Amino acid sequence: MTALQTPEWQFRSQRLLYRALEDNDEDKTFIQNQILNDPTIQMMSLGARDMVAK
Repeated sequence: MTALQTPEWQFRSQRLLYRALEDNDEDKTFIQNQILNDPTIQMMSLGARDMVAK
């Protein structure tokens, strides 16, 4: 199995809806609010030394 042949069952759920991000304001707002502003993501991307006030 190659990397491009992903089994369909990996993207199925009874409760979740999977969809690709679109180039619209609603999806951009979601990424900004839910992912980029997450404290864990910020710490991992900046590192602890950058988060300390100088």
